[in-house]
Amino acid sequence: MSDRRLYVSFKIAEICNLVCDYCYFFFLGDESYKEHPKLISAATVEAVGQFLGEGARDLGINTVAVAMHGGEPLLVGKKRFTDFCEILERTVNPHTRLAIALQTNGVLLDEEWLRICGRFKIRVGISLDGPKPVNDRSRIDRKGRGSYDKIVRGIRKAQQAAADGVIEPPGALIVIRPDTSAREIYRHVVHDLGLKRLDFMLPKDNWDSHSPEFTRFLEGYSLDLLNCWLEDDDPTVNIRSIKQMFAPFLTDVALDVRTNYLADMTEAICIRSNGDVCPDDTLPAVDSTFCTTGFNVHSATLGDFYQAPFWSDIRQTVLRPPEECTKCEWMGVCGGGEIVTRFSKARKFDNPTIYCTRNKLLYGRIREYVLKYIDAAVITERLERSRKLMFGLPAAVPGTNTSAGAPALAVDAA
Repeated sequence: MSDRRLYVSFKIAEICNLVCDYCYFFFLGDESYKEHPKLISAATVEAVGQFLGEGARDLGINTVAVAMHGGEPLLVGKKRFTDFCEILERTVNPHTRLAIALQTNGVLLDEEWLRICGRFKIRVGISLDGPKPVNDRSRIDRKGRGSYDKIVRGIRKAQQAAADGVIEPPGALIVIRPDTSAREIYRHVVHDLGLKRLDFMLPKDNWDSHSPEFTRFLEGYSLDLLNCWLEDDDPTVNIRSIKQMFAPFLTDVALDVRTNYLADMTEAICIRSNGDVCPDDTLPAVDSTFCTTGFNVHSATLGDFYQAPFWSDIRQTVLRPPEECTKCEWMGVCGGGEIVTRFSKARKFDNPTIYCTRNKLLYGRIREYVLKYIDAAVITERLERSRKLMFGLPAAVPGTNTSAGAPALAVDAA
């Protein structure tokens, strides 16, 4: 694609004011945060800005999208956060377009924070797991107290700031938890809280860490979520992960975007509070190679980082899917699944995703819905084209998927 973008998960705080038991950053095996500064320094942010700005210039990257992340990024404090944004604007903007986002648990959000976000045109995402009983089961503070009331207070302040034209409407990120209802959580977040830009996050588990029972639960949960969205029929509600699955069925341009997203793992990187650079920040939890890469913004360039040997391993992982995946009709739009969910110690990434059956159910339901509006031959042609674009694979026969033993249209019988 001609419009190259780089997405950066920028860990400006490797500490948090909540203790969510499912947090992939603190509790899934990667303990490198213990050796890093809890809060990033201005000198490191300066080096980050130069690393990104000059790297984007040299590599022809049109947009650098930086997500202020953690831990909890607001723990750096308002003065330092403002200084960090000014540094990024000064060092990145001369070379490429800078877009800043903030992913926060919302507990510390107030009017002054939101004015800072408005000044730098920062899009705000707030983490929330659903109604109070669901949210407060896992999203607790260090004294074991639930965070729901404080989070909703932050959401309401952000919504008021949006109504006043200070920021864009805030979004929500929901981590899917066991024994919860997709319909209940969707209705609460969308209808009760009025959040229209959201996503539901699958656990970043792999073949060695996942619970088969929970993985099966996620199949029904995800299908219920998709059906809730279809029933609402509200184009202002944007569930990112569903949109990414849905869009390739609708237009050739969306198919190209999806294929590029799946094929180019280099478009998402993570920068830690000490300046270390690594790929997608979920990978260090499964393999230390992706954590201690040897690259740091103080001593390397973005071009240097992209020459690292592990990128060829990642590209081979993406472009050489497991043999059973090559027989699946959804291969071109699924890409074999998120690579962290394909990992096992025995076979590395040479596995289908643990969410294979779930993905097939969703794609089958999406096709069933889209067939009401788009000719079946057009959809088939797009699926075939996606396979050729990604892997040069011939067309698969519908209903002959083998990756997890589930037929493509099992949804029809569900």
